[in-house]
Amino acid sequence: MEETELLTSWYYWLILGFACVLCLEHLFILPVFNWVQRRGAANKAEKHWDIRVIVTSLGGGIAIAYVFLRLLPELDDVVHFHIALFGFVVVYGINHFISKVSTRKSADKDYAEDKWRFVVSAVILFIYNVLIVYTMKEHVKHGTANIFKYMFAMILHLFGGDFGLYERQFDHFKSWGRFVLAGAPITGWLILWLCPDFGIHPDILTAVLAGFVMLNVFKEEIPENRHSSFRWFLVGVVFFAVLVMLKLP
Repeated sequence: MEETELLTSWYYWLILGFACVLCLEHLFILPVFNWVQRRGAANKAEKHWDIRVIVTSLGGGIAIAYVFLRLLPELDDVVHFHIALFGFVVVYGINHFISKVSTRKSADKDYAEDKWRFVVSAVILFIYNVLIVYTMKEHVKHGTANIFKYMFAMILHLFGGDFGLYERQFDHFKSWGRFVLAGAPITGWLILWLCPDFGIHPDILTAVLAGFVMLNVFKEEIPENRHSSFRWFLVGVVFFAVLVMLKLP
């Protein structure tokens, strides 16, 4: 589907709807997380049946399966694979540097350092959300089923990422971070609307997005902690692999 066709089709409004869903997800993650905490405290359920664990691990499995089964196969040049690796390494390096610097700060600078770390994280996640929405135009070209698979995978994936930010940096996320992230999907849609093709090869953006997704999955969903479950991660991988095999139109 050509760019001009995209802007005059119902797919264009579907992308806007998806951006609005992500916006609302970022804004209203707080009451959802509070409900999950209350439910977990009341039931004292096993970790593998905790909603937080299920959503995070399931979303991570679906997202990583999407990268390996859909995003990476779409890249038609080895250079684009190098770009995906570059995106992964750069974002990981930034996060690693921030973590190292924070350990060298004195106690009286903890709050300022924590805020600086969150600002950098928010900028990275803002760009990440913009890419998720903007690159939807490439998935539109592969059929209706593919775009709904993409939407489903990204909604669950970002849901788990917001949970992680909420727990690690609650004050900054609650006061202003969630509003910044909520503006990112709308920004991605506005860029698509105002400048659907600004000269960058689509595979380059797809490659960068693939690197971002892999890093975020490895960072949030794969680590062995109280908020991850290999069982649900595997369910997500298998579930999405089956969806790909169905070859829906």
